[in-house]
Formats: sequence, structure tokens, C-alpha cells
Amino acid sequence: MSKSAIRLEVQLTGFSSRADGSLGFRGVTPEMTAGEKVSLMELQGLLVEALFIPKDEKDAELVEVEHQMDCKTPSQRLRGVLFIYFKEQQKKGLKETFDTFYARHVEKLIEYVKSKIDTDK
Repeated sequence: MSKSAIRLEVQLTGFSSRADGSLGFRGVTPEMTAGEKVSLMELQGLLVEALFIPKDEKDAELVEVEHQMDCKTPSQRLRGVLFIYFKEQQKKGLKETFDTFYARHVEKLIEYVKSKIDTDK
């Protein structure tokens, strides 16, 4: 089932800068029907395109952000998290390469998931 696009007014209420140079932001919507809320909430976690136009300045100059979101796959995210864990373990005296560390931990995850598979079928 495809998601709906939604157009609405939003008041931006806060911003926070992030370590990677991006921004997080918060906003407030007008009152919405249940269906409108569902349409908006179905977009949570998805990459969407946004255009913010000041309501009282329709001819405002358009500033376009050229960079795109870094949308990592789940496997890329797992590798990144394991790398951070690897660095922490190195500080505690770990003496193996990341490739060895990564292979060992992925194998543990594979064995864990395999142990959960119902083999009585």
C-alpha cells in the first residue's frame, strides 16, 4: 500500500544541531482530522522531500540544499555500530583487527538467529 503525500501548514518551534552537521527540528501542526494525522504519521521514518515557504512571503528566495540524506542500509548501520564497539574494546586492550572482530561478531549474531529457527517443521 503506497503512502499519501500531505500538504499542511507547520510552525517550526525548535532546532538542534547534530554532530554530523545536520539539524533536527520540531514543529507544530494545526488541528487535524484522524485521517490527516494517519497520513502524516505514516511518513515517520521515511525519506521525504520538504519545502518550507514563509506563509506571508510567497516570493521568498529559494535556498536549495544540494546534499542528500545519508540513508544507510541496516547492514551498513550494523557495521558502523560494531566499529564503534570495536574502538571501545581496543581501548580496553583488544588486540585484533576490525575485520576479525567484525567476522567474529557477525558469526555470533548468525548463530543466535539460527538458534531461534524452529527446526521441528
